[in-house]
Amino acid sequence: LLGSIATGLTQSMNDETSQTEFFIMNNSMESYGTPSNLKIDALENLSSIEGINKSAQMIQGNIIDGTNSMTIEGMEIDKLDVMGLTTINGTKCNGTNEVIIGKLLAEDKNKKIGDKLKIRDKNYKITGIYETGEMSADKAAILPIKEARDVLNFDDDEVFAVQVSIKPEYDITKV
Repeated sequence: LLGSIATGLTQSMNDETSQTEFFIMNNSMESYGTPSNLKIDALENLSSIEGINKSAQMIQGNIIDGTNSMTIEGMEIDKLDVMGLTTINGTKCNGTNEVIIGKLLAEDKNKKIGDKLKIRDKNYKITGIYETGEMSADKAAILPIKEARDVLNFDDDEVFAVQVSIKPEYDITKV
């Protein structure tokens, strides 16, 4: 079922919990070869599938300001662990004017916790800096998913992808 709506499954083992994780993305393409977004109602029953531990919605997009580009990710802040973000220097962003940023983005922009980061025409307070060890992830800014929907012009019923974690005792190919 899940594989049929996914472009592909990426599998990685989390050493601490032995959970298998994968992304679900829409395999149909819009213009310029970019995947189209998923509708949330198509994903409502994920938690009822035997073997699924947790799932977390995310949206993602790039904004261009002059010659600079920045990746913006919107996530369910209370589920950052599902997305692999377990260590944050500072705190999670919970307000509409708050953001957490990757270590590489912080270095590129010369930013620290408490500074402001301008995204489009709005200033966001940096409440935390995270590091995943993955270059593209560590160059992103993460907003609460509702705020990111506004910034990236996503409809309330759309997501870019869903990260799913499988219970350790289940085989990913059988879920």
